[in-house]
Amino acid sequence: MSKKRRSGFLLAILCLQKGVQEIANEDGTVPWKRILEFGTNVFLMDRTATDLKNKWRSMCKGSPGCK
Repeated sequence: MSKKRRSGFLLAILCLQKGVQEIANEDGTVPWKRILEFGTNVFLMDRTATDLKNKWRSMCKGSPGCK
């Protein structure tokens, strides 16, 4: 993975984390479409709300504080 791609990847991960923290509803549900719009300048153009949800799920595997 090139250095440029790696930094873009890390930026997308951070944006996803920040989006979930700021936009998730009080009942724990996450409006993935709003998070996609929140990070529209960071996420790849072909990303979908479902892609973000799946990425979040895989990031949370093995992470006890992750919802």
